[in-house]
Amino acid sequence: MPSTNTSGIGSVARFSEFTTIVGFFSALFDTARNWNDTELMAMPGYRDRVVHVALAPDEGGLNLRMLASIIAQIAERGERAAELLAARFAFEPKLDPQNGKKIKLTWDNHRWVRFRSFLAAFDDVARRFHVTWEDAERQWPFRSYEQLLGRSRNQEPTSYPLKRPTQLQFMWEAVNTLVAFVASWTDDRTFDRGKSSKEGRSPRPKPILRMMPPGSNDPRVERATQTDSAAVGLAQRQPSRPSG
Repeated sequence: MPSTNTSGIGSVARFSEFTTIVGFFSALFDTARNWNDTELMAMPGYRDRVVHVALAPDEGGLNLRMLASIIAQIAERGERAAELLAARFAFEPKLDPQNGKKIKLTWDNHRWVRFRSFLAAFDDVARRFHVTWEDAERQWPFRSYEQLLGRSRNQEPTSYPLKRPTQLQFMWEAVNTLVAFVASWTDDRTFDRGKSSKEGRSPRPKPILRMMPPGSNDPRVERATQTDSAAVGLAQRQPSRPSG
C-alpha cells in the first residue's frame, strides 16, 4: 500500500508486451477488462486503500490446478493484506505493519483527501454550469435552459413534467442560488489553486464528475440520498460520543 499521499500512482500502471497478433488481441482484452479499475487505482482517495498482492505466474488467475501448498501461501498473503488494512484504518492507528513507522494515511486522512477531491471536481462542474446557464447564445438556435425551465406546462417538450408548483419553485430557487453563488467565485474563491498542495492545490490526478449508470438494477440505489439524509437526521438526534 502507498505510505504517503503522493506515492502509489505509478505502481498501478499495466503494460502488456506482445510481438504477435494473438498477443495484441490479448492486450486488447486485458485493457477492456481492467482499464476502469486501473484508472481508479491511480486516483487519490482510492489508491491509498488498495493492497497490491504479488502473484507468481503459476498462482491465481487461470491456474485452476494449484497445489494446496500454493493456495495456502496465497491465503496467507490475503491475511497479511487484511491486517495491513485494519492497521491503517483503525480508530487508533499504531505502527504501520508495512514499514514499522507511524501511519500517515489514516482513515481521517483518507476521508479528507476524498473531500478535497470532490470539492475540486464540483468546482469545475459548477463553473461550467454557470457559464452555460448564463450564455444563451451558446445554446442558440435551441432554447436556453432558462427558457426550458420557464415554458408553460403544455409547451413542448412535455416529458418529465414538474407536476407540483412547489417542485418548480424549488428548482428555480435552487438554480438561481447556485448561479449567483458561482458568479461570486474569483481566482481566490476556488477549491483548487496553486501549483502545489502547500499552495491549496487539490489532490492529483484531479477527478471529474460525470453522469454514470449506478451499475445496479436495485431500486434502493435511487433512494440512497433520502436514506442517507434520514440516517444523518437520526445520528443528530443520538447522544454524541465523548472525546478525549
